Parts: sequence; C-alpha cells; structure tokens
Amino acid sequence: KDNDAMNAGQYLYRVAAHLSDGQIMLSEIVSVTVDVDENLSDVRVYPNPASESVNVAFSNEIHNATASIMLRDINGKVVMTELQLSDNLPKGEHVFPLDIDQLPAGVYTLDVKLNSITTSKKIIVID
Repeated sequence: KDNDAMNAGQYLYRVAAHLSDGQIMLSEIVSVTVDVDENLSDVRVYPNPASESVNVAFSNEIHNATASIMLRDINGKVVMTELQLSDNLPKGEHVFPLDIDQLPAGVYTLDVKLNSITTSKKIIVID
C-alpha cells in the first residue's frame, strides 16, 4: 500500500520480481495519476444520537455546487429519498436541518452528495 498516494499527483511504479535463481526482473515503469477531490470536506451531523432533528454541516470548497442528501436504514433501504439542498451552493460553510422525528429508532446512513462526490455518516435515531 502506498500511503503517499492519498495526495493528489502523479506517481511512478515499477515491480521488481526476485527469482529463486537470484535474478531480478523489472517491469516497465507505470504512471498513475491520483486525483483527490477536496470539494466536500468535514461533514458533521449533530446532535447524534437524536430523536427529532439533526443538523448536517459541511464545507464546500467550490462555487455553484449541487448538494443533496439521502438517508438509508441499516439494511441499505432508502428511507428518505434524495433531498435537493441547493442547485447553486456558494463556497463556504453550510448547515441544513433534517427532520427525523418520523423515523423509528435505529442506525441510519446519511449520504451527503456534492456534485459527484458522496460522503456517508452514521446517524443514531432514538425514541
């Protein structure tokens, strides 16, 4: 595992095979480009656990973004269809309230989507 590849950039790799007779065979050099999209960062859900509503907060690093959320139960079933938060979200910090008082107690996954990037967070709904 190459831990440096978590950073955006171009990486060069070569495989070295050490044979039983002592020979070393080298592969061709392969170039790999890694794009790290930092458009959606630091998604926070609070209070968590909650019984009536939660706040979904995140930072948007680009202008004019499209943001939406979807909530799934522990089995992956969609319990709250994709809610469009904004079609023209400005750059900066954003907080959106989400009403959860109609949901039964349990663990849910909240998917926050900004343009094509999705980040998931767990929510615990209590009675």
